[in-house]
Amino acid sequence: MIEIYIPLLVGFILKLTKVFSNDDAKTLINFVIYLSLPALSFKTSSTIPLSAQSIKIAICAWASISLCILTSYAFAKLMHLEKSDERSFIAVSSFGNTAFLGFPLTISLFGEKALPYAVIYDSLGSFLMVSTLGILLLSGKPNLKNVLLFPPFIGFALGLILRPFELYPHLNYIAEFLISPLMPTVLFALGLSLELKPVSAKLLALALSIKMLLSPLYAIIIASALDLPPLALKVCVLESSMPTMLTASALILKFGHNYQLAISSSAVGITLWLIILLLL
Repeated sequence: MIEIYIPLLVGFILKLTKVFSNDDAKTLINFVIYLSLPALSFKTSSTIPLSAQSIKIAICAWASISLCILTSYAFAKLMHLEKSDERSFIAVSSFGNTAFLGFPLTISLFGEKALPYAVIYDSLGSFLMVSTLGILLLSGKPNLKNVLLFPPFIGFALGLILRPFELYPHLNYIAEFLISPLMPTVLFALGLSLELKPVSAKLLALALSIKMLLSPLYAIIIASALDLPPLALKVCVLESSMPTMLTASALILKFGHNYQLAISSSAVGITLWLIILLLL
């Protein structure tokens, strides 16, 4: 997973050498939001299996994320954070990197048989939550129109509508083609936005504690109450412990909030997981 750091580092270096600028980062983020993410949400919602167990896994994701939002909101109020910092803090504390980091970790720790649970958690859970609650939180406008017109949500809805119809192979190819640059593009854009500014260690530590310690605790309680099978429960707990979601970081950058906190939370969280893997 060291490859995650390469686009970040290259983006930062190319900004320092003035090949790219901060404005280029916003253009790249718009590419992701208007093309790659809708393609990803369309493909997953049109193909993901729907069952009672799938709904339970989604409920586990929704509930644990909602509890993280409430917990981080309470801490934000206690610390009297400014609105922009408050929204960033809540986002980085609540939405996890359940796909790009969660999928390979699931396979590494539990094997290929566990991957479908991780895909359901990500697609019906965390991705759907960031596309709805996340966009409402970061836009600062509690308006349903913001959600309904959010391109990834439109892609998700179209995928559900077209589920009964067989997707032609070339349509799947187009979706895959648009999805493939998503991760390096987001990381490169975040690298372009990276500045050597100090980030509050207290805020960062608290955000990671909520996301990587409290969130899996919430997931254990909820998954147990839902009577999920042991493997599904383990995957839900693992996914809930993932550090900050790259999509959430991209949205924080798009809406002009504290993206330094978002970048630091993602980078430090991924580094912590790399250390954990080395110790296992």
